[in-house]
Amino acid sequence: MDNQVFEDRPTLVTDNLFSLTNPWRDRFLTFVAQRALGGEWDGQLPTKTEVTNWLGKGSLCQAVMLLLNTWQGNTNTATDAR
Repeated sequence: MDNQVFEDRPTLVTDNLFSLTNPWRDRFLTFVAQRALGGEWDGQLPTKTEVTNWLGKGSLCQAVMLLLNTWQGNTNTATDAR
């Protein structure tokens, strides 16, 4: 996989999350915040910068991509940067 695509993936996933309509956007953002921060999450919805940073670390990005793709019913979304 191209390194540029891999580096852009957290941004693409974040953009996809923030493009959702509510209540789904807030539900997905809550999911990401809870997974990224665990017990330290204060209940506030995260900013795009926070989400992008969290998705850039560890396997959270892959998990969110899979969840979004499954929820949207296809694997050819903006989150599937192959």
